[in-house]
Amino acid sequence: MRYSRKDYIKIIKHYGEASQHEKASEELRELDKEIWRYMDTGDNTTEQLSELADVCNMLVQLQIMWDIHGDDLMAEMDRKMQRTLERIENESAK
Repeated sequence: MRYSRKDYIKIIKHYGEASQHEKASEELRELDKEIWRYMDTGDNTTEQLSELADVCNMLVQLQIMWDIHGDDLMAEMDRKMQRTLERIENESAK
């Protein structure tokens, strides 16, 4: 099931923006723990999937709260990807 912008706004309004900013930070810390666990063990776990899903949901809420439009976000993501790919190409040329 895919949820709409309206559903995310309902969550933001219910809990409040300050609470959701704190929640986003909490979820990012939990994902960070899973990243380090993976780096230590190399194991994939259901916790990784769960924390990644939590962070993805919080990122959508941050995008809404910060009034970041999808087209702007995609353009910035493209710019960052292009920059990284160019950096790789330059490093390979050395």
